[in-house]
Amino acid sequence: MTTPTELRPLLDRTLSELRSEMAELGLESWRADQIYSWLYKKGVLDFEGMTDIGRPTREALTAIYRINALSPKEEKTALDRSATKCLFALPDEREIEGVFLRLPNKETICFSTQVGCAMGCGFCVTALMGRLRNLEAGEIVGQILYLSRKFVEREQGFNLVAMGMGEPLDNYDNLLKAIRIMKEVRGLNIGPRRITISTSGIVPMIDRLATEGIPLGLAVSLNATTNEQRSEIMPINRKYPIEELLEAAGRYARATNRRVTLEYVMMRGVNDSESDARRLINLAGRLPSKINLIPFNPSPYHSFSPPSPAETERFQDQLLAADKTVTIRRRRGGD
Repeated sequence: MTTPTELRPLLDRTLSELRSEMAELGLESWRADQIYSWLYKKGVLDFEGMTDIGRPTREALTAIYRINALSPKEEKTALDRSATKCLFALPDEREIEGVFLRLPNKETICFSTQVGCAMGCGFCVTALMGRLRNLEAGEIVGQILYLSRKFVEREQGFNLVAMGMGEPLDNYDNLLKAIRIMKEVRGLNIGPRRITISTSGIVPMIDRLATEGIPLGLAVSLNATTNEQRSEIMPINRKYPIEELLEAAGRYARATNRRVTLEYVMMRGVNDSESDARRLINLAGRLPSKINLIPFNPSPYHSFSPPSPAETERFQDQLLAADKTVTIRRRRGGD
């Protein structure tokens, strides 16, 4: 008898893979399209509920596949309803986070790509865990499937950002497979321009991403304007310094015809001076870009603190005066 762990995880399958497997099982390949429609269009997560598939076929599928959906063990919504954070338990009892953001005229899902992270960024709580393992494609898809079915209200669709636990480009193959599953027209049908990958800056993977022919948004976690400072708070900079990183980001921007977002976590007395702003202006001018200022989110594990709102706005004004496109990420769900 097949145990649950030996069953094939269904959410890990692209549509083309599932069609091939249907044929191998002696079933019509279009059964895969039916299954995709039930899973991703109708949100039915058990074969018994797929009522236009005959019972013998449903029983055969149940004996071969498991629908490896995720459900949260903990769910917390901010008092102002701007954000809902879900803690998902994985089959191996490890945990990951997914977040649903309700923004003015926009809904966004932030999803994890790893359990923990190996990048060691000095301002990040997840980095304290180290990297425990990569998520499978279906575990990435499972977060989005749950959060979208539970919370999305806008008919215009929602945005996806790989900005949860983990470094997305450190789990490249599973991330790209999950994206292909999510953008499948017969599935969730999420256009690539609604998907953004946030990275600490793994240069070879940025270049590889530029060759995929999928115009995803790219956000580079910059956070410093000198190599000395960035290497101190982001060890990856010792391998891929700012100059190499921005050159790769520029290549990506040209390949996809999309501006790159430069994310800049602001820490009082660390990277928020007028000199930092001037250097950031210079760096941003090297490629088609926009800047997202992110006041540091206080943590009991770190000694950093955010600048005051007035200090953050002064920094922004200096960038705006140089004709840069700049936004400030407002903290959500702080309660």
